[in-house]
Amino acid sequence: MKSIIKCFLSCSTSAALFAAFSSVIAFPSSAAFPADSQELRLSRDSDIGELKKLLNQGDLVKFYQTAHTHMGQLEWRDIRGGVSPDKLDRLLLIARLASAAPLFKENENTPFEQMTQDFDSAGDISLKGKVMKNLLIISKINLRQQCSAVRKKEVGQLCSIYAATMLKMMKEAYIPDFEGWKKEIMESKTAVWNKEFNARWESFLKERDERSERARKELSIPFKQRMRMRQQTTEEEKKKDREFAEQDDAYMLEARKEWDKKRNLSNILGSMGGRNSRIRSFIKDKGGSLLRILLDNYPGKATEVFKYLKLAGYEEGEMMELVDREEGKTEETEFLYQSPLGRKFLKEKKQKK
Repeated sequence: MKSIIKCFLSCSTSAALFAAFSSVIAFPSSAAFPADSQELRLSRDSDIGELKKLLNQGDLVKFYQTAHTHMGQLEWRDIRGGVSPDKLDRLLLIARLASAAPLFKENENTPFEQMTQDFDSAGDISLKGKVMKNLLIISKINLRQQCSAVRKKEVGQLCSIYAATMLKMMKEAYIPDFEGWKKEIMESKTAVWNKEFNARWESFLKERDERSERARKELSIPFKQRMRMRQQTTEEEKKKDREFAEQDDAYMLEARKEWDKKRNLSNILGSMGGRNSRIRSFIKDKGGSLLRILLDNYPGKATEVFKYLKLAGYEEGEMMELVDREEGKTEETEFLYQSPLGRKFLKEKKQKK
C-alpha cells in the first residue's frame, strides 16, 4: 500500500456512535458508551447536522434527497489509499443516519394525491444500496489501518450493525408473493367500494332499471301513438324526469370517481411492485456484502457471524444457505461449516441429494 491511511475514528467517537445508535436497535454488546461526543461532532458538521435534523423531523423525502447530495461514493480502488480521513468519517456518520432512517411509508392505503415521485423512484432504497457498498469498503480500509485493536473492533462492529440493520429493514418490507397479495388487495378494496357505492345509489338504480324496462316496452308501441303519449305527459311527470336526469348526471360523476379510485389503487400497487422488486434485489445482492464484512472482521468466530446475521433478520435455516450461496465451503468459511449450524446444514444438504 503506497500510503497508510490515518485512523478516521477515534475510540471515543466510535464508542459514542454505539451509544447514539442504541435507541434504534439492540446491540450485540451490553457495554455502556458515552453519547455526548457524537452529538458534539454532529453539531460541528453542518451537513451531518442537517441530515440528523431532517431525520428527527420525519421529513424522509428531504432527508434522502439531502443524503444523496452530501454522500460521496467510495470505489474499490479507494481501498488502496487516497481517501481522506475526513471523508471516511463523514461517510460512516451518514451510514449511521441512513441505516436508522425508515423507508418511505406510502402504501396501498395512502391517498393517491399524497404519493410522491421519490417513493416511485425508490430514492430511499437506492441510497441504502450505496451506503452498503461504502460500509464494505470502509470495513476493508479499517482493517488495513495502523490503529489499535480496540479501534478496529469498534469500527468493524459499526459496519456490521449498520449493514445488518438495513438488511433487516428490507427483509421486513419485502412481500414474497406480491402478485397474490396485490390481487387480494384489489379484490378486497374493490368489493368494499362497490358495496358502499351500490348502497348509496340503491333506490336510484332501482328506478333507473324500471325506467329502462318501460322504455323497452314502449318500443313495441307504434311511433305515432308514442308521440301522443309523450304529449300527454303532465308537468309533474316532466319534473320527475328532470330530477331523474340530474340524479343520473350525479350518479355518472360519482361512478367516474369510483373508477378513478380503482385506477389510482392500481397505479399505487404498480409502484409498490417496482419497489418490491428492488427490495428483493437488495436482499439478494447485499446479503453477500454483509457476509463479507462479517468474514473480514470475525474470522473464526462463528458465534459473532451468526449473531449479526440474526440481527439482519435471517432465520437459522437461512444463515448457512446464505454462506453456501455467496461464499461456499472454503478455507475462509470452514469454521462456519464446522459449527453446529454448519454441520446441520451439511447433513440436510447431503440428505437432499
